[in-house]
Formats: sequence, structure tokens, C-alpha cells
Amino acid sequence: MVEHDENLHAFVRNNASLLALRYESVEDIVQGVHLQALKAGEKFEYRSDKEFFGWIYQIARHYMYNRTAYWKALRRNSGGLIRIYETETDGFDPVDTGTSPSSIAARREQIVTLTRALARIRTSDRDLLKKAAEGASIEALAEERGVSYDAVKQARLRALGRLRKMHKLIERATINQAERDAFSPSCPPN
Repeated sequence: MVEHDENLHAFVRNNASLLALRYESVEDIVQGVHLQALKAGEKFEYRSDKEFFGWIYQIARHYMYNRTAYWKALRRNSGGLIRIYETETDGFDPVDTGTSPSSIAARREQIVTLTRALARIRTSDRDLLKKAAEGASIEALAEERGVSYDAVKQARLRALGRLRKMHKLIERATINQAERDAFSPSCPPN
């Protein structure tokens, strides 16, 4: 079984899109493939390793395609959310919107971090923030949900607060990982 797992890790490393690997680790994707294989397992009849690998790689391709599509859609719809996030959260230091390579790289990293945070908050919060970012007024959201203006306004502020907390956690984890990578030797000692 270890051989199968090593082969699947190598397959994911070599075939996953850079976009999916920017947001998820190879291990996360492999675990997702395992979950999909378990769900589809009753339809598979083992005959040989070759057929098993063909089956598991097909599941992996489909899973990686879906994850890439998910991250593309989430990233594509994050622009308006970033504007709301920058203007309505306390203490957030918006990245320079210049066109220098460092400004563009910093902005891209901000989008990556915010997209990761957005994916990890509650679905109801994410939906509320996306609709607000798309230009839906608080009045329209209140009418759609059948609640008061103040209730939607408070829900939106709470959702932004949760997004801000998640954003800070992910930023901190990214910085900590970068520090660990910087101080860990690239080659084990002899």
C-alpha cells in the first residue's frame, strides 16, 4: 500500500495545477483523492495494479480539476471583497496598488492569503460578503433574507471580523513557515 501512496503523491506533485498547489498542499490533495476513492470504491473491482493505478489516477485528475476550478472561481470573485476588506477592517494595511514588480507581487500574495481565509470561513459569511462585494446593498440583502437592515449590517460586520481573524491566522502561519524554511538546513548533516 505504501508504494501506491508514494506513486499517488508523485502523480499529484507532477500533475496538479500550480494554482491548486498554491492553496493546498500535495498531502491535502492526496487526502481528497483518497476520500473520493473511498466514495467510489464499491464501483471498482480490483484486477491488477495497472487497472488500480488507472482508476485512482482518473479519480485524482478529476479531483485536481475540480479543486483548480474551485480556486479559480474563488480568486476571480475576490476583487470586490478585497476592496471591502481593505476599507472596512480596522488595522488592515492595504498593499500599495502601484505597478512595480514588488507591488504586484505583494498584491498577489494578499489575494492568495485572503482567498485562503475566505475558503475557511462559514459558508453563510462567505456568501454574505460575496454579495456585498458584488454590489448588493444592505437593504437588498435584508429584503432577500427577510431580516432587518441592522441585522444584515451586524452580520456583515461579524463576517468581516471572522474573515479578518482567519486572514491574520493564515498570514501568521505563512510567516512562521517561511521562517522555519529559512532556518532549516537544505541538506541533512553527514
